[in-house]
Amino acid sequence: MKIAIMGIRGIPANYGGFETFIEQMAPRLAERGHEVTVFGRSNIIDYREPFYKGVRIRILPTISHKYLDTVVHTLVCTLCSFFIPYDVVFICNSANAAFCILPRLAGKPVILNVDGLEWKRQKWNWAGKAFYRISEFLATFAPTAVVSDAREVQSYYQEKFQKESTYIPYGAPETPVGSRETLDRFGLEEREYVLYVSRMEPENNAHRVVEAFEKVKTDKKLVMVGDAPYASDYIAGLRATRDPRIIFTGYIFGQGYRELQSHAYCYVWPPRWAAPIPPCWRGWATATACWPTTCPNTTRCWDKPAAISPPGKEIRCAPGFSICSTIPLTWPATVRSSANASTPATPGTR
Repeated sequence: MKIAIMGIRGIPANYGGFETFIEQMAPRLAERGHEVTVFGRSNIIDYREPFYKGVRIRILPTISHKYLDTVVHTLVCTLCSFFIPYDVVFICNSANAAFCILPRLAGKPVILNVDGLEWKRQKWNWAGKAFYRISEFLATFAPTAVVSDAREVQSYYQEKFQKESTYIPYGAPETPVGSRETLDRFGLEEREYVLYVSRMEPENNAHRVVEAFEKVKTDKKLVMVGDAPYASDYIAGLRATRDPRIIFTGYIFGQGYRELQSHAYCYVWPPRWAAPIPPCWRGWATATACWPTTCPNTTRCWDKPAAISPPGKEIRCAPGFSICSTIPLTWPATVRSSANASTPATPGTR
């Protein structure tokens, strides 16, 4: 099959969960004999080779603006795909629902991965939230099929729109890596740091992680991995902490990211509403202990949530988020998640 993938920033991944997901999925499809093209954004991807791990890379222009970047690029991509004989078009992000119509006019089936409920996110103003609500409705008929990666999202579309979607959860490799060059670069020791990985945005509660960790009496460090293109003031506030145990690394991908994940004491996932992202699944798969929030989007992603929550500790959604400071962080990071029962057959995909 000739498959086109769009709606993301592109690969090699240097930002976000969708990009990580596609970097894992697209090469596997290519290995199985499919002709896969991933469209990337000219303002993000500087990879200049025509292929990446067997996947054709096509870079197209966009407008570098918080509210226009995604939709303008996807519009350009779908217009391009209109004239190329793809067998199927895979589009990420519910914001792109309206553009599913263009490939379908050319007779191409379109799959839309809607991701989460974006209108709940603080980073969007009223216009952005309204656009996402409209896009949710368009997602019920514009694509040929809809994919959801969280049970909560699947239930939302079913209950609100009576729209069936296919639930495909994240997966992750189960084997940790032994190398530790990234740990050495940041002065870290194995199992002596708590790991946070996410976009540094308010709804991902990075500030609550920092504030809570500042109150914890422990010799362990807190490693904050991630960044965000439109949150410079927020990130500056996070970095203003005077706690020397807290380390900000910026974006880290590839082998360096896998090293941090494999050797962490535990992984913290405290967002207010989002379902677990690839770092969560990687943490569970490599036997790194995880502290998720009790948001509906997270608690429906595994069968036995108690198996991945250390006794006497809680990380909750706002306003009750806390790390208990009275119990030292000394329990072994050997808790194995039951989430493996929910991962796809092919590790690293959704």
